[in-house]
Amino acid sequence: MLCGMNQRQKRISAERLGFLDAGEGLHHGGPHRIHVALPGRT
Repeated sequence: MLCGMNQRQKRISAERLGFLDAGEGLHHGGPHRIHVALPGRT
């Protein structure tokens, strides 16, 4: 779903869906942004 989007678009989409930015990490040798959703948060 998010493959064709740039980083800013992904961040805005995640925020609209209620996800929180949890940071960045490496996965399979590349940087990945991590977002989480917490129960009861809208």
